[in-house]
Amino acid sequence: MSYLTKTEKTYFYFGLFLKILLGSFLASHFLTELFIPFINYFVESGFSDPYSFFYEKNSADSFPYPALMLYIMSLTTFLFGSMAEGSSYIQLFLIRIPLLVADIGIFFILRSWLRNKSYMKLIWLYWLSPVLLYISYVHGQLDVIPIALLFLSLHFLFNKKLVQSGVFFGLALATKTMVFLALPF
Repeated sequence: MSYLTKTEKTYFYFGLFLKILLGSFLASHFLTELFIPFINYFVESGFSDPYSFFYEKNSADSFPYPALMLYIMSLTTFLFGSMAEGSSYIQLFLIRIPLLVADIGIFFILRSWLRNKSYMKLIWLYWLSPVLLYISYVHGQLDVIPIALLFLSLHFLFNKKLVQSGVFFGLALATKTMVFLALPF
């Protein structure tokens, strides 16, 4: 962060504050009625298979992601879930932490690919994008995680580190299989 200019830091922290604020107070029914109960069941049941449990309840679409996504999204609930008891705002914040980490990772990977003149464009077009703010921090979609893993794979590929690139591509696939569409490119 020390290599961000003062202006970049201001907008970066503004975006960070905005994402935390939106993510802690707003959520679609997908997040509150499907994803969070699925994740909570997984953690509270001692890591029992939530896919089978929700399938038997005719709710197979409660969490349409592979197991690695479940593990990533469950981490903050497992570590800090007791802090969220009785507070939906803290629960929403905790569930958004993995999204925020992935979002920050994408920002810095993209920044490393750009020339100095483009940094402010990156902040406006990516970091403060209303579409991306809505997708992750209002609606609650989790797609930023596989995209961050895909970007890590590309970062290693561009630096000719093929093993690391392959590992992160595999992790991206293990969070959302649509990442397979990027393989031919």
